[in-house]
Amino acid sequence: MIDSPTPCHCLPSSPRPAFPSEPHGSQDTRSVDCRATRRVRAHSPDLSERDLGRFYTLSARDLEIIGRHRRPANRLGFAVHLGLLRFPGRTFTDVPEIPERVVEYIAQQVDVDPAVFEQYGERDNTIFEHLDELRREFGFQNCGWPQLHALGQELLPLALESDRSLPLIETGVERLRTQQIIAPGMTTLERLVWSVQRLAQRRVEHWLLHPLTVDQRTRLDELVQVDPELRTRTRLSRLREAPEVPSAKSLRKVLDRRAYVRALKLPAPDGRLHPNRLRQLASRCGQYAAQPLTRFAADQRHTLLAAYLPDLSASLIDQTLDVLDKILDELVRKGNKKQERHFQSNVRVLNASAARARTTVRSTNCSPTASTPV
Repeated sequence: MIDSPTPCHCLPSSPRPAFPSEPHGSQDTRSVDCRATRRVRAHSPDLSERDLGRFYTLSARDLEIIGRHRRPANRLGFAVHLGLLRFPGRTFTDVPEIPERVVEYIAQQVDVDPAVFEQYGERDNTIFEHLDELRREFGFQNCGWPQLHALGQELLPLALESDRSLPLIETGVERLRTQQIIAPGMTTLERLVWSVQRLAQRRVEHWLLHPLTVDQRTRLDELVQVDPELRTRTRLSRLREAPEVPSAKSLRKVLDRRAYVRALKLPAPDGRLHPNRLRQLASRCGQYAAQPLTRFAADQRHTLLAAYLPDLSASLIDQTLDVLDKILDELVRKGNKKQERHFQSNVRVLNASAARARTTVRSTNCSPTASTPV
């Protein structure tokens, strides 16, 4: 097996942007997680027997076309290349390591010694000639600009739901595979995913920021600035304070923080925003202290805070109920304890009163007057 660079058979002949509305040359693939790239490029060695048979079983027509090649190494290599295009949907040169189980399973069907696979590709043109034949005989398509554009449109709803790169890359590769479109080089996929994520990010920012007034944006900025009333603290750090020991004072503080958030009168999140994306933004904002947030661009800072404050408001409601429950539990506990002390201190008096009552009842029942018939 040779380690040659991925051919450019999947790219369009003329340069185009990776996704509509993204300017050409603006891509920066560094934002795509390199671990996602490695995971997609790697072929899983843990295929089950069911998956091995499902993806790599050759039909009679497959074997007839494979049999046209004379050399055993070429027959096996052609068959493996066909299997890789079907799953995981990538070309021979774009899969760094092919599991031995896959090679052995295919070699058994082709009736070739698996060891000859090492000889496949000794002539560079062989692999590319076989790829052309595979496209011609089995209907595989190159991945050009129209296919990338359509894939970007399919991935956009997922990007609006989550900002994670790996699911987008995996979904993109799978959808190309099911349509018999040969996946492009990983760099092209990275640029596409990056462009889709940028477009999704801009839409999310627009949906969160468009309803905000200038005054509301100003008040969001005031949250991360030192508040003179709080000395050296910011209002955001005050809002994030953990509740103190349950008491009327701590309950009042939580209610005051909740009232402050309500006074901002932020609009409800746009219905087009996916709840999962809002949770991700709120969680990310919650990881930053006030000072780092001031270094963000204004739109990005306002986006994070606009997603975070409704979540914080809900958290303050939970804190209020939690403090109230603890206060009520404490009042009930104190009431029970007071009642128990009262009972213990008056038990002798109660016993004496009960004894006198029993004596009075007995004496009344034994009286001659009580036994005289009417």
